[in-house]
Amino acid sequence: MARGSERERRVLTRALAVTVLLHAACAPSGDRAGLLGDARLGAAPELGPLDGLEPEAVTLLQELAAELATVSEHSEPWRELGAALHAHGRSAPARTCYQQALLRAPDDARAWYWLALLEETEDPERCLRLLGQCAQRAPDYAPARWRGGYLLLAADRLAEAEAAFRAALASAPEDEAAAVGLARVRLQAGQAGEAARLLEEHVRRVPQDRHALTLLGTALRELGRDAEAERALAGGAGAEPLQHDPWREELLARRRGARADFLRAMELLERGDVDAALPMLEALHGRDSRDVLVLVALHRAYRMQGDLERALTLLIEARDLEPNSEVVHLHLAGACRERARRDGGAPERAWLERALASSERACELAPTHAAAVAMHADVLADLGRTAEALAGWKRAAELEPGAAAWQEKAGYGLCRAGRWGEAVPHLRRLDALVARSPQNLLTLAAALANSGELDEAAVTLERARALAPGDPAIQKAIQDLARSRSDATGGPR
Repeated sequence: MARGSERERRVLTRALAVTVLLHAACAPSGDRAGLLGDARLGAAPELGPLDGLEPEAVTLLQELAAELATVSEHSEPWRELGAALHAHGRSAPARTCYQQALLRAPDDARAWYWLALLEETEDPERCLRLLGQCAQRAPDYAPARWRGGYLLLAADRLAEAEAAFRAALASAPEDEAAAVGLARVRLQAGQAGEAARLLEEHVRRVPQDRHALTLLGTALRELGRDAEAERALAGGAGAEPLQHDPWREELLARRRGARADFLRAMELLERGDVDAALPMLEALHGRDSRDVLVLVALHRAYRMQGDLERALTLLIEARDLEPNSEVVHLHLAGACRERARRDGGAPERAWLERALASSERACELAPTHAAAVAMHADVLADLGRTAEALAGWKRAAELEPGAAAWQEKAGYGLCRAGRWGEAVPHLRRLDALVARSPQNLLTLAAALANSGELDEAAVTLERARALAPGDPAIQKAIQDLARSRSDATGGPR
């Protein structure tokens, strides 16, 4: 093929992809058939080797295959078997099943979408065309559009990506993935100011989207707003993008087996849905009462429900099974500490001593585990051993500088002890990690002022006042600092 014709072919391919994706134009049957390869109506496929799958997964696949063999003329059994194979990593037979489903029901939007997901990393161009078929049949399903937008963005096809994200937002104006995608187009195009504006607006609307903070930090750094950039980058460190995709979640829900159930229960627990997680964890415990990870997770669920005694019993079982697990000792220390404080009065020393022993053992087993070091410091503080507690919190902050909790414990604890100069670095880091906190700024200003850094303290208080204009504590701190600066210079400032 000549160079010119090859260039024309690529241009036509891009035009076809974006036309189908964005405008949901009715694709001709020939294009649809091309997307399904050489597939022809056929019988149920061989499942192939199922090595490595848990028994529940094997049973599910065999049952779906048996059902399909009796009703292979219908599309839905093909799609269901394809989804189950897909969820368990069997891509080749899953692809065959999706193709067979679509030969029988060309308007099955889910089958087009799941087939597109199979191609997302292997053949992005093909994935785009498959997403276009889905968007044609489900024009209001935003992920079919923004997922294509991210593929186009990765290929540096910015105009097409922007159109895809705008199409997604037209059908779902609150969609986080589409909003962030549009900002990423601006950032990749070198329009940092517009990217920052879009991201700031998004973060105000969706403050839990910490990944967007990372992108915002990048945009602010390019604009020379370094202090703000540092706070945003620290606040978003390690966060995953928010991408609400119900059809993908529906696909993944077909996974079977103890490990899949455990991961699903942990996701529910992290979201605070104890009522849904608890029966799953209890079932897993019933299957294997010696699984320490399940025991620890189950203890968390009971603690969240307020059943501390049962939680402690499970942790003691876990400790007896794995006496050298720092994770078990860490959780046991926390549960004992909570038990010591349960009645609301002075902590019971006997329970604190148990917590101390468990936290010490966790630190022996994992001396660089910041959470264990901080827990040990918490227990020491409860026992009145303040100097040791402060050393522990400082050590935890050094081990994991990106954890706001440890910086706060160290900074605030040092302030309470009157060690203002030592507190300043921790409070500065906390300010970078937790942006826009008037209380943190007020505390940082106090540490700076008491360390003799009066000018920086004044700037910090102005930042606090901008965030909370009517806060009386901030107003009083500004007045007190003005008097201190006046006394220091011998006149008003």
